[in-house]
Amino acid sequence: MAPRDAKPGSAALRRFHLARSPLDLAVDGSAGGRPQLSPADAEHALRVVRLRANDRFIGLDGRGHAWTMVIVAIEAGVPILECASQEESEPRAGEPGAALPWIEVGLVLPRGERAEDVIDGLTQLGAAAISRLTSERAHPAAREASAAREARAARAAIEACKQSGRLWLPELPPIQPVGRWLASAGDTLWLAPRAATSLSEWLDRAFEGSGASWSEASPLRLLVGPEGGFTDSEESALRARAVAACLAPHTLRVETAACAALAIAAERAFKARRS
Repeated sequence: MAPRDAKPGSAALRRFHLARSPLDLAVDGSAGGRPQLSPADAEHALRVVRLRANDRFIGLDGRGHAWTMVIVAIEAGVPILECASQEESEPRAGEPGAALPWIEVGLVLPRGERAEDVIDGLTQLGAAAISRLTSERAHPAAREASAAREARAARAAIEACKQSGRLWLPELPPIQPVGRWLASAGDTLWLAPRAATSLSEWLDRAFEGSGASWSEASPLRLLVGPEGGFTDSEESALRARAVAACLAPHTLRVETAACAALAIAAERAFKARRS
């Protein structure tokens, strides 16, 4: 069993997602209520990790908070929880004290399990929002917004937060056309293989002096196109609203380009905030 003095974020304790957190209980005023794991995490904790009474873990609410939780009993296959530590919290991306500014990635999701893989990777790297887009050449699966697909996307983000220790789930807005997404405010970089400016060069200029400070109201947005690329008409709209920036000398898969671009931007932003 993990040390009794382990704190939220400790590598000694496993992380699980709370469907009902201590903050939820405080808001709704539930007398005698207890925190609860999501059904999927409760099953995983008991059947796979094999946690038992008196074991501890880190409970995440996905809204910037974490607690050390203790299993006080198991009743009818359900872990009964108590909070065993003070709340740990972290600022939302782009807010004072946050490790990263607000960086949003817009992309046409690839096919099959690759869609969940890229959401997982972008969440680990710190994307504040992951906007799923449609375009003229988007494959049919990228246009779907079924309940099952939405559930898989949300689960991928939750699992990535648990793995990485991130306390904020990324925003996952409904699927929308790329043209509508482009109309929003912010600094938008379109990853284009033949662009004259590289992503690193653009970031160098953005971080000159005190560095860029992107927020939810004025984000940095990285746009990755579909597997077949944008059409000529879409590229015309992009040139009017976004800055083209290249990433590598070769054509990259959607998930490779999205994660590589975010990794570069997040590392630069994190370094600037620490200096």
